[in-house]
Parts: sequence; C-alpha cells; structure tokens
Amino acid sequence: MNTANKKSPLVFAIIALASLSFGTLSVSAEPTKAESKAVQTGISKEAFELHKQAFKAANKDDFTAAIGFLQRAVELEPKFSDALYNLGSLYLHQAQYQDAYFYFQRLVTIDHKDNQARLQKAICLIGLKNFPEAGLELAKIPNETEDYLRVNEILEFALSKQLDRLKDSPIPTLYPGKSSTLKAYRQIESPTGITSDGESIYIADFFSNSIRRSAPNAAEENGSELFLESPLLSGPSSLAFDPVSNALIVANYRSGSLLSVNLNSKEVTVIATELKKPYAIYLGARNKLYVSEQGKRTVSVLDWTGSAK
Repeated sequence: MNTANKKSPLVFAIIALASLSFGTLSVSAEPTKAESKAVQTGISKEAFELHKQAFKAANKDDFTAAIGFLQRAVELEPKFSDALYNLGSLYLHQAQYQDAYFYFQRLVTIDHKDNQARLQKAICLIGLKNFPEAGLELAKIPNETEDYLRVNEILEFALSKQLDRLKDSPIPTLYPGKSSTLKAYRQIESPTGITSDGESIYIADFFSNSIRRSAPNAAEENGSELFLESPLLSGPSSLAFDPVSNALIVANYRSGSLLSVNLNSKEVTVIATELKKPYAIYLGARNKLYVSEQGKRTVSVLDWTGSAK
C-alpha cells in the first residue's frame, strides 16, 4: 500500500476547517458588478478579474491555477484583503502551513482587528506544531465564536497527540549532565516563560494556568513540581524574579494583569491591571518593570507597585 500521501487525523481536521473558508469569496460572477465593486473599494478592475478567475479555478479543483491568479492579484493590489485571505486558505487547504501563515500574517498586519485572519493564523501554527504560539494567537481573539471553539478543540487534540509521541522520543536535557524524566516533561504542557532565583528554575505554564518549579539537584523522578495554582493566574506568559522582595513577577496575558508571588509564602498580590495583553516582562534597575503590551503595540514602564509611569 502506498503511504506517501497519507495524512494524519490532525491534517484532515485542519483541512476541513480550511475548506470552509474559501467558500466565502465575495466576488460576483458578473463583470459589471465586479467593476462596480472595484470602483467602490479602490481595488483595480484587473485585480478583481484575476480574483474571479481564481474563484472559477478553485470550483474546478484546479488549485494551482487559482493560486496563480490570486498571487497576480495581490501583486497588483498588496492590500486586497479578499485575495490575501483566499490565497492563505488555498495554501492551508493543501497543508502548506508556512505559505498560508505568510498571507494571514499580512492580513493581520493590515488590520490587527481581523479576528478571522488571526484564527486562520492559529490553524497554521497548529499545522506547524507550534502549539504555544497557536494558543497565544487564540487568546488574542475576544469573542468565542463557533469557529474559535472548533480551532481550540483541534489545538487540544494536537497537544494530546504530541504528548503521546513523547513516549517514544528522547527526553530533552534540562541541565548539563542531567535529563528530566518523561513524567516531569509531560507535566509542562505549554511553557511560555522562565526565570530563576539562583537556586530553582520557575516555568510559567500558559494553558494550565500554573507555575512549575525545578531545581538542578532535584531527584530524577521529581525533575519538576507544581509550584503554584491560583485563580489569579490567567494565561501566564512571562516571569521575572525580584531579589529584593524574593518574589516572582508574573504577566497574565489573558486577564491583562501583573502579579507578585512571594517565594516563601506563595502569597499572590495583584500589582497591575488593565494592561493590554502583556506578553513579556523585564525587571530593570530601580524596580522599573518593562512590559510589552501586544494589545497596544507598545512597551510600558511601571514601578514595582504597578502604577504606570
């Protein structure tokens, strides 16, 4: 039996989603209407004609021709959103995730509020097996639509398959001369932030809303352990260590807040709120905390108490 073209259940699930998206082409089959729409939107008639030809080719399953028409359309009109979206969808339909990601990223760059393009970006990242980034991309979408929930289900399915494959995979090295156990590695579902107090390593686990701890001298079977679970943790994406107060500073991507976690008592204190999707943090001199806010596309500077400067 020829297995060269066999696709995994994950690929089939992704392609099923992609096949839904190309059916939303908004080009009319009538040239006069296409010309009218071109005038209204500022898109050239030639680009609309190419888009229409792509629609016809795709309906005949001639995806190579459809991609060619769309590529010519976006060369003429780099911000032709319908053409960019459907070009990405065609690549996604053929499981060419990197090419598809390129076009959906262009759409998000043009309009960062384009949640449908962002959803397709997440699908591409799942196909590329970049599951933490896919989760972060989904977290940027405010409304949980039916499509959002379906993509999230695929992400969870992909993660479970990835963990199953670890059973037969080499265990990555955490420290020089020492490897983690399979159990410890599997417990960290989506490590998105890491810091150290000089003795232990602290790891933010985005999907499980927890912080794990691992020490170089830990027993092999206890390579990492759960350090903190708290209802205040909501998509922890980055960590920093403050030696003065012996505390972790945690960026919560989903809730838009910063937390302080005392390493001795594990007491959790909210030090900043109303941030726009804080992704990374850095504690500099004089307790100045630098926060990259993806939702505002800026880096904010806060003091230790969390009041904006």
